[in-house]
Amino acid sequence: MRALLVGAGHRVIASDDGRKALELAAVARPVVVVLDLVTLGKDGWEFLERRAREPALLGVPVVIVAGTSGALPANAAAVLRRPFEPSALLERVGALIRSRGA
Repeated sequence: MRALLVGAGHRVIASDDGRKALELAAVARPVVVVLDLVTLGKDGWEFLERRAREPALLGVPVVIVAGTSGALPANAAAVLRRPFEPSALLERVGALIRSRGA
């Protein structure tokens, strides 16, 4: 996903650790967060819980990438279930960026 987004011209800050991702996001102030629950597992859910208490990230939309089954958070701006077309990720991220005027 990182290579796909960078290839489309997006600046990407990535982490494979939910706690570290939250720290990075609080400093970097992203326009959109793409959260891969498959890769982060429990750390992804912790990221979402802690994000709700982080003032700098409250308004930042989250695109969730998840497996084919299982519960999903209700507060996601978009959800992509694996497998998904790469264009679907680019479309959703691009739409969220445009909606935020970034």
